[in-house]
Amino acid sequence: MSIAMRTSPSSLAKNSLSLDFLRVTINHMWNFTRGGFAAHAFIFVVVSLGGAIARANVIGSDAQNFNPTTNGLDFVTVQSGRTLDPGILNFGLFFNYAANTLSFLAVADPGAVQNHLRINDRLLSADLNVGMGIARRWDVGLSIPVLLSQEIENSDQVAYFTGRGITELRPNTKFQFYADEDSAAALVASINFNLIRNDPFAGQGAGPTYNLEIAGSRRWAGSWFALNFGHRWRHPGDTLRGTFGFDPLPSQWIYSAAWSALLPAVGTKFIAEIFGSTPSQQTQDVNLSNRDKSNLEALLGVKQDYSENLALHAGGGFGLQKGFATPDYRIYVGLNWTTGPVWKSNLAVIPAVAENTEKPAPKPEVQVYVLSNLKFKFGTDELTEASKETVQQLVKNVQDMKDVIDIKVEGHTDSVGKKDYNLKLSERRALAVKKMLVASIPFDANHVESAGYGDAQPIADNDNYQGRAQNRRVVVTVKRKAGTIQRITK
Repeated sequence: MSIAMRTSPSSLAKNSLSLDFLRVTINHMWNFTRGGFAAHAFIFVVVSLGGAIARANVIGSDAQNFNPTTNGLDFVTVQSGRTLDPGILNFGLFFNYAANTLSFLAVADPGAVQNHLRINDRLLSADLNVGMGIARRWDVGLSIPVLLSQEIENSDQVAYFTGRGITELRPNTKFQFYADEDSAAALVASINFNLIRNDPFAGQGAGPTYNLEIAGSRRWAGSWFALNFGHRWRHPGDTLRGTFGFDPLPSQWIYSAAWSALLPAVGTKFIAEIFGSTPSQQTQDVNLSNRDKSNLEALLGVKQDYSENLALHAGGGFGLQKGFATPDYRIYVGLNWTTGPVWKSNLAVIPAVAENTEKPAPKPEVQVYVLSNLKFKFGTDELTEASKETVQQLVKNVQDMKDVIDIKVEGHTDSVGKKDYNLKLSERRALAVKKMLVASIPFDANHVESAGYGDAQPIADNDNYQGRAQNRRVVVTVKRKAGTIQRITK
């Protein structure tokens, strides 16, 4: 399949898109959310295999502006300075409906063909994403953009898509080189492997496109802000200007900015973004189309945390500069389904540092066990089998202690749900761990206390999966007769 220039109205098969957009989108998302991990993996495998066969068309990220991130952190298309924690796995599925993105050969009055009130072409596309945290401060991902449908009213002298399906594969990696409690910075690298033939934006026989960005983000006044800046190195092929009226796009500077703020009471995050690109070199390239080689677009959206694992997205955008693939307006819906860590670590002991290193550390007086990776069945105080094993490790450690005075078990939750519900849930979860301790340790139950604090004492952000996972924790404090402090984490 290939991109073609439309010159004869009778040769273009139009797809009825506008009336079916909502039905198709809801159907795709419903089927995705109903499936478990195996269903999600199956979708990605099938689509990936289909790309090698179909080689169909959509403008990939080197000309398409809407490209959701594979890690699903903080924003929609703009990268934050944060990375996925080791073993965290994120799947994303986004549907993107864009109006007036196709380019025409220059006409006397381009606004008569495409404007905010006159919609000439409509494209429905999807982005399938997967991302994983590999190590501390390092994650990787893969994006697969897909064209689902198109509709064109006036097809005279317009570049359109002659097929539907996958258009490129876009692997990426992010390495965080700075982080503190309120800010982070990272390098983001990605490669576009184009699957489009007769692509006027890349040229015939073009090589891969390489992208490198610096992404920085900072929390201020309860909101997160981000800035991205980088460069896109293109390796264009032979020009197709004789058919399409313009030469392949040159290398570009790429830039973006974003803001997000979470309303914890309802679990809703508001997001605003602006992103664009401009040529990084002066060229004498031909451009007889009605589009600029620079583009700029704004986006407004919301993200709703539906459950511990599932977040839903919706929003819209509009073009600020009439560049290639910049729509007059855009509507998107999507989801991120996150799980993990897919591998677990053993209970680790982090001893306190003695004041005088020449003398042995004194006997601990207090030991604090922070069990951040405990898993409860959703909305209940029932531990999963894997988490019961973690508590048994804790039981063994406490059994080996001597001179224990008392034990306190504290339960904490994330911010998903109502505060009263979370408070009671944290109390029940603390009590569940207390019961396991009392049943396994020969210790007076009257000296084992449990309490719940709900979402009142977070230790991480509640605006993403891995932050909420850290906040869903149980803290066990064991007091002994004399000594120093050790902090033990899971």
